[in-house]
Amino acid sequence: MGEARMTQAEIEGAAPRRYLAGSFTERPCAAPGLKSYRCRSRFGWIMIGATDDREALTQARRSCSTAKARDLQAWNGNRYVELNSLDRGDC
Repeated sequence: MGEARMTQAEIEGAAPRRYLAGSFTERPCAAPGLKSYRCRSRFGWIMIGATDDREALTQARRSCSTAKARDLQAWNGNRYVELNSLDRGDC
């Protein structure tokens, strides 16, 4: 039996939106048991999995030494939201 083949137009038209640029940073990426965070940097979002807000900031600073609490956002189950639990200045 021959396998079904798609035309280039069908392939391009069938690409799911989740594979488009930028969508990776709009969904949770943490491993099971961790909460998803992201930290704004000059190069884009740093995706983080951590147990709490302070650990997320520590992890962010491993990638970007100038990371601040005000740059962090946490996944609330539907979207990323600004953190309220950390001081809005440097931690």
